[in-house]
Amino acid sequence: MLPGIDSSIMVGLGSIRPSKIGSEKTAQNSANHSSLTITNHIVAAGTKLLVVRIALSSNGAETISSVVWNGAQTLTAGPSVINNDGSNYSLAAIYYFKSPTVATGNIVITYDTVVNDSFAVATNYQDTNATTPNGGQVTGGAGTGTSISTSFTRTGENSYIV
Repeated sequence: MLPGIDSSIMVGLGSIRPSKIGSEKTAQNSANHSSLTITNHIVAAGTKLLVVRIALSSNGAETISSVVWNGAQTLTAGPSVINNDGSNYSLAAIYYFKSPTVATGNIVITYDTVVNDSFAVATNYQDTNATTPNGGQVTGGAGTGTSISTSFTRTGENSYIV
């Protein structure tokens, strides 16, 4: 995992209430780069929500400029967590798109400048509430040495926290 971003942060950024998870695909790049592409991601009929979780590591305060599905649909920025201890900078973020176009295509993540490392996972959700898909979120930064904490409450059987 990336410096300052552990798996619990990537899992705990927000909760989504699906009853069925569709396909999932990942991509990562460890060389200096200004974009990352998840190739040939499949969005099937019945997908109500496309979620992309992104983690990056760099030497400065780089940000995510855009996340685009299939060349046309720009995803909405959701919750994010930043770790900046003065020598390492890490960012974990969630982007989402409600009712994405059914297709097989690429998800292109563009950064505002070159980053050292990045990782992304795209997940399709079916049978979820597309109007208010995320029931909670965590935002903040751990750069001050202060721990970030939150609690999660399941909303019913078969609820997932991603």
